[in-house]
Amino acid sequence: MPFVTQGADIQENPYEANRVRTFIVTPKDMYYDEETFEGWEDFTYPAKVEDMRSMMKDLFPDVEPEVVPYTPLPDHAGHLNTPRGKILFQYDPEHTTLPQQFQARGQTADCVVPVAAARLFVMDNPVPVYADIW
Repeated sequence: MPFVTQGADIQENPYEANRVRTFIVTPKDMYYDEETFEGWEDFTYPAKVEDMRSMMKDLFPDVEPEVVPYTPLPDHAGHLNTPRGKILFQYDPEHTTLPQQFQARGQTADCVVPVAAARLFVMDNPVPVYADIW
């Protein structure tokens, strides 16, 4: 079953009609200026993030990659015992069903249409950074 929004024009913009999304999940670092007492965040690997963004734009020209930063654990921390630094992508092709009426050849028919869902969780945040149903 294609992941197409009802009424979408596949020929005009296949990426939007098919709901294509791209994500770059990357670590961030915290910096602190001892003179001004100001802090800021930046990607740990900014050049790599830009390389990946460029590659994704080459593959999917009409889709802007969403960058999702996270704070990494220190090297000495137990990485396997915590959700930090991990992602979960959840896809459910039959999340729910919706009743719909279709008309064809002068006839009306009631049927049930499956609705898919997807969510992206990063680290221990119980709120997904991305969620969609279609």
